Amino acid sequence: MRKLIYVFLIAALINIIAVSTADGEGANSQLMEEVLVKQFHEQISKSIIETYQNRFPQYENATIISINKEALPESSEEMKPGILYEIVLQVQVLLNTGKREKLTIILNNDSSDGQFNVRTVKKGHM
Repeated sequence: MRKLIYVFLIAALINIIAVSTADGEGANSQLMEEVLVKQFHEQISKSIIETYQNRFPQYENATIISINKEALPESSEEMKPGILYEIVLQVQVLLNTGKREKLTIILNNDSSDGQFNVRTVKKGHM
């Protein structure tokens, strides 16, 4: 049940980010991005630990690069099609040497539980 609420929260945040009024009313998109990125803290931290073997992962400037939405084919007329999201995040990793490195993390919810899991991690230089 908790996982289902988590998926609905993320979907609601994505919809709020996508919908904005012309006169500037509504949610601040920068704050919405911050809230959404915070939902992925566990996945970001685990990616840093696995990639850099850091015991205490530290990062900053986490941003959403892109969000792709895809409807999965219907399995029957009675069932609605599933929705698959792919989210690309980019963070600056603070290394033990004092240097920073860019890390791109691609997440998607293509598992049967609907949870967002890390699909790909790519290191880059700043």
